[in-house]
Amino acid sequence: MHTGLLDSVLPLDLAEGKKLTPKYREMYLSRAQQLIYNFGARETYIRAGRGFGKTSIEAPFLTANVQTIPRGLGAFLGNSLKQLYCKTMPNMVKSLETMLGWKEGVQYFRGHAPKRSGYVEPLVKPRVWENALHFYNGAVMIMVSMEQRASANSYNLCWIMGDEVRFFNWQKVLQEVIPALRGDVYDHPGWSKKNPRYLSQTWCSDSGLTLAQQEWESAEDDQTEEVNQQIVEMLAEQQHYMEEYGIDLSNSHEFPEWSSRLQELRCQSLAFFNFSSLENIEILGEDYIARMERQLPKLVFDRQILGKRTAAAKDGYYSSFDVHVHGYAPREDDQTEVIQKKFMAKHKMMNGDSYKAPDLDALQRATYNCVLDTDVVPGLPLRIAFDYNKNINTVVTGQQYKMDGVESVVVLSSMYVKNEQKLRELCRKWCRYYEPHKATCNDVIYYYDATAKQGGTYALEEQEKYKFYNVVNEELTARGWHVIMVDMKTPMRHDQKYQFLNDVMSGQQQLFFRINVENNEYLIVAMENAKVATAVDKNGHTYVKKDKGREKYRSSSPTAGPLEERTDISDAADTLIIGCRFYGFGGRGFSAASFGGKMRVSRPVMG
Repeated sequence: MHTGLLDSVLPLDLAEGKKLTPKYREMYLSRAQQLIYNFGARETYIRAGRGFGKTSIEAPFLTANVQTIPRGLGAFLGNSLKQLYCKTMPNMVKSLETMLGWKEGVQYFRGHAPKRSGYVEPLVKPRVWENALHFYNGAVMIMVSMEQRASANSYNLCWIMGDEVRFFNWQKVLQEVIPALRGDVYDHPGWSKKNPRYLSQTWCSDSGLTLAQQEWESAEDDQTEEVNQQIVEMLAEQQHYMEEYGIDLSNSHEFPEWSSRLQELRCQSLAFFNFSSLENIEILGEDYIARMERQLPKLVFDRQILGKRTAAAKDGYYSSFDVHVHGYAPREDDQTEVIQKKFMAKHKMMNGDSYKAPDLDALQRATYNCVLDTDVVPGLPLRIAFDYNKNINTVVTGQQYKMDGVESVVVLSSMYVKNEQKLRELCRKWCRYYEPHKATCNDVIYYYDATAKQGGTYALEEQEKYKFYNVVNEELTARGWHVIMVDMKTPMRHDQKYQFLNDVMSGQQQLFFRINVENNEYLIVAMENAKVATAVDKNGHTYVKKDKGREKYRSSSPTAGPLEERTDISDAADTLIIGCRFYGFGGRGFSAASFGGKMRVSRPVMG
């Protein structure tokens, strides 16, 4: 597809100091992606399934922002700096090069461009350049973590883009970010409210799985239906004239009134697009959809692959849980410090010079371990709890310390393996991820109850050594961990557990509950969608318990087999919370001295 973008502003060839030859560049966009881009609404919301190619559509929008608003300052929002550096930015940089031919050190720099590059300075400079992309025409894109306090308050932004929006605190976006979208009064090309990219918003995400994640989708009700219909009619007219007569109505020189009217409508438009993964089936292939159906929970598959609209549970089992209260992401300042210490590298320019910027390849590899998880306190033991199942095994990891001045059980991550992978594979996966932490503390407190004292269905043998809790101990010990076994014996009664967990989350217990929103997506989904059921005990008394009635995945596929919904992840979290509150170190007299004197009992305030 011809984008028609690259002839509007021509970058300098820095090596030779001359203009590049004007030419269009071919890129592939699916029909759905073409529709979104050609529609060109000033406020564009894209809710699309996994594999749709959201980054592929973000790159042309970013290019349009840069080229039509030279020397302007825009913001690209992410849930955290880790997400921006490890996921969003590598994909964006790749798209800029493969789709548009833009190269780092030629058309843009990460950080402030060196003086020898001759780049234009932006009219409004960012406070710091570490998290910025500086483009050839003076346009700048800053990367903003939503976990940063007052994330965009003091900026005058010309445009905003956001990726993985469902993880954002949408109220924070509305209160802190949108007010910064005010541009300025500069009399400069492109800085006009007649340009639909000026003061534009572009939001991309797959579908929210929880009530909090669905907040951004409320924009679907705010669409400008009459304006959008007029845009559709004008685009249809343009296509008709092009196909029938070879006339391009969008040529502003030949048809200025028509083009001006279309731009005017785009400037008034708020458009919300909803596409399933099936829209990109030519690229993804049918095997991908079939694999996702086997591997994903039914709720996730229906919403994030098929694009179905399903409501999250309300007033469920965890009725006191609120992700805006209990959820957090590691602080941006902490992650920036780690990146600057461990992940900076030299990048060569075309003229042979070099400059320093974060190594995106190394940062992507870092997502396979905990090195960027700055909420993991060095020197403090990790605490773990499992849930054991034939088709899914899960582990939830936490620590206990003061967060925001309140003693808390902090859930750092949740992991699972499925189908042919079993408990041993999960333990090895856990060991690989937390290997960096072992350098400061190799103690891990393992909470287990009577459900861990089984094993026949797992190892097909009844010997004591193959019971679940022994498998965990054996695998972790073999990899250098000192496992502190804490036997909780009989599980807490259902009615007591229900009351206790909601007391913890409402702050009525000695421990509060906090959860890392990046590393616990499915755990949060499970907690927000867990329903309440009632049962009757042997004495005829009715009690409350967690509803297990919807635990089966889909069984229609003969190869998929029955799979569990994600309630088992929340069961492991229940065990961890109960263990931290009532069992501590197992009553064996462990103290800070037992852990090499490295235990920290407080932590700076986290956002």
